[in-house]
Amino acid sequence: MSELDSELGSFPEALRDLLKIREYREDKKSNCIYLTLEFTPLMLNSHGNIHGSYIAVLSITAAETAAKLTISEEEVLMAVSHSINFLKQPEILNDIELESCVTSRSDRIVHVSTFLRSLDTDIANSATVFVIEKL
Repeated sequence: MSELDSELGSFPEALRDLLKIREYREDKKSNCIYLTLEFTPLMLNSHGNIHGSYIAVLSITAAETAAKLTISEEEVLMAVSHSINFLKQPEILNDIELESCVTSRSDRIVHVSTFLRSLDTDIANSATVFVIEKL
């Protein structure tokens, strides 16, 4: 197991290779995660743009991973809302940087904001709401 694999402990294993994660970092103090993903042509649709489904899977998975920083082992998350704004396709395709942070948390609700960038281009942002359930 590589050092990156051990850092990605809470990230779904089935998506680790698919998403080509190069770097992963958690900031438990601010309840944020940071990812750098290696650009690959497999991310592109037939028009040469980053596929929207790739962005959607990446943003909701990152939001869940950030939200998990705030719950105990006796709790689980259920996504109730996920809204994505597709802002702009990058003119130069390069690695994708992602920042996903918990913006608020009550005893039952977690709100997460996620931002995706490539170089100086903001690609997308999303807002996700989770309900916390006790096991």
